[in-house]
Amino acid sequence: MKKSVHNNLLFAMLLAVVGTAPLFAQSAQTKDATKEIAPIAKAWQDAYNRRDHAALASMYTTEIASVGQDGTTSTITKAQLEEQFKSDFMTYNTQTEVKIGSASLLSDGKARVIDTYTNSNIDLKTGVRTVETGTYDHVLVKQAGAWKLTQIHVIPTN
Repeated sequence: MKKSVHNNLLFAMLLAVVGTAPLFAQSAQTKDATKEIAPIAKAWQDAYNRRDHAALASMYTTEIASVGQDGTTSTITKAQLEEQFKSDFMTYNTQTEVKIGSASLLSDGKARVIDTYTNSNIDLKTGVRTVETGTYDHVLVKQAGAWKLTQIHVIPTN
């Protein structure tokens, strides 16, 4: 009986150690992914604040899945996205601040990044100033050694 209790205790301890190993590995992976993705978020922010639609477009795949507020997904092209940036820059003078929250590597080799943003806008026609805040929940894929945005989901909070 003592041997059975001892074996059960050892098994339980082994199960606890093995069961938590993926959590520690996931935490390390999240830190590594966040470290790798953070410069991309900074480069995106800098390009946006320079109003550089071409640099922004270069950070996306040829086709991008765009997730709407209602959860529906549509596909837009990089060219369409670049035109949208151009249009936005002709309408608003916006300064954006992006703060990376977390990034994680997905089982399919992609990365998911969740950021928060604050946009300070000035309508170029009216001069009206507004501030928008929200969350980006994006998916990136590595192409030719560089991470590219392949799915975008913008979730405004105001």
